[in-house]
Amino acid sequence: MKKLIIYYIIIFTWLGFNTMFSQTLSSEFETAKQLLLQRNYNDAIVILDKILNENKEYFEAANLLAKAYTNLGLYEEAEKFYIKSLSIKPDNYDAIAGMGSMFFLKGNYNAAELYLRKAGKMNGNSARVLSLLGKIGMIKGDYKEAKRIFLELTEIDSTNSEALTNLGIIYQQEGDVAKAEMYFRKEVNHYPNDELARMNLGVFYGSIGEFHKSIVELNKAKELNPKDENVYLSLGVFYLQKKIYGEAEKNFRDVLALNRFNPDAYFYLMLLKMKKGDLDTALIYGNKLTKLNDEYPQAHLVISNIYLLKDDYKTAIEHAKIEISKFPKNPEGYLLLAGLYYYAGDELNFNIVKVKFQRLFGKEFNLKNPLTKDNFLLESELMGR
Repeated sequence: MKKLIIYYIIIFTWLGFNTMFSQTLSSEFETAKQLLLQRNYNDAIVILDKILNENKEYFEAANLLAKAYTNLGLYEEAEKFYIKSLSIKPDNYDAIAGMGSMFFLKGNYNAAELYLRKAGKMNGNSARVLSLLGKIGMIKGDYKEAKRIFLELTEIDSTNSEALTNLGIIYQQEGDVAKAEMYFRKEVNHYPNDELARMNLGVFYGSIGEFHKSIVELNKAKELNPKDENVYLSLGVFYLQKKIYGEAEKNFRDVLALNRFNPDAYFYLMLLKMKKGDLDTALIYGNKLTKLNDEYPQAHLVISNIYLLKDDYKTAIEHAKIEISKFPKNPEGYLLLAGLYYYAGDELNFNIVKVKFQRLFGKEFNLKNPLTKDNFLLESELMGR
């Protein structure tokens, strides 16, 4: 009897300890989740590492560690923990969907699609998975598939902001302006106090030439969030397109007041000053831009044009070559360089670039005719960034 009592004491003590241990573990895990929500990644990682070291099979902790590293942009570390989680539980939905999301952020869209489609089969109603798959379709240029996915998403959630925005973009791309407007307008109707929804609608109106509607919506967005630099940037671009340079410059300067490291503001200020004929100031902005980000698309394209306007053909050619070296798959640099050689009377190099252009892009080489300094800049390309 005494042995039996001792046995029950041991059992109940073990059960009590196990329950207490489980509660402690659960409490620590919940603390880590809250820290992640607060973006306190460092403390969350320390707690999750402790949990995982003490509980080797706790795949949920591995998932959260992977999520923390994904949010920090440390994708290799994130992948390690997702792999660890999947080695513990192969049919682990959070790890599979997380891997898809991580690869998407990393820019590996083929791997992302593979994991996301697998996750989609496990849970076809996940807005996050469907949204990412739709975006991959758009990135790959498969607008038909992207549209199918986003329409499916609106059937699950008719107010999903990403679905409405991207359907607006897709229909605009297809030339169906009415449907594009319908989806952008739906987003605003569902989220009237969301400055991004207002900005999307404003940018759309600007792109189809509805200048007044564009200005109204963008200013509503500005009222909702006066610190959103993208709203000022969009306003500046539209005023620049209309050659209202004073308002354009004011908005670009407002961008820099909010964020002095915004490269887009320097780019458009350079373009604006060039259009106004203030070439020296344009080059000052161009130099600031390239110091900030020398990989900025079309920066050297515009700088080259500025030097052409200053009759400095040698430097103009140098910057055209830089543009090509940084973006060898973009046709604009080759058109610019060929045009410079043509304008300088260098027929040999003009023909060399012309042949290379036709070989790379498989289309007829077409320069503006007659070619002058005034029509040299590929303005439509630059304003459509």
